[in-house]
Amino acid sequence: MEERIRILKMLEEGKINAQQAEELLDSVEKKIGSEKKPSKVIGKKLRVKVVSEDGEKVNICIPLSLAKLATGFVSKSHRASIESAGVDLSAIIEHIDELQDMGEDILNVESDNESVKVYIE
Repeated sequence: MEERIRILKMLEEGKINAQQAEELLDSVEKKIGSEKKPSKVIGKKLRVKVVSEDGEKVNICIPLSLAKLATGFVSKSHRASIESAGVDLSAIIEHIDELQDMGEDILNVESDNESVKVYIE
């Protein structure tokens, strides 16, 4: 990101022209694209289920490739329900690469009237 800003400032100051700025920005994009490691999460999904005596309260299924982005779209009531059961959804998303290799549930909590299950399918 810093490299892009430097290029745009150089353009603004007249040190380079628009054509040169475009070429530099393209090369920065290519460099960033080649540095990204390939994702191991293609096709897998993170599922969060909260079930109470009254029935299913939360059933969220998020493609792992979008999981980090998608947590921002979980409604406040669903997030509160998940967190009230002791689940730190943010921590799970933060460590998604390590978790996706697990062969068991990430989290499976049962109480008298509620159960929470987080797993990768």
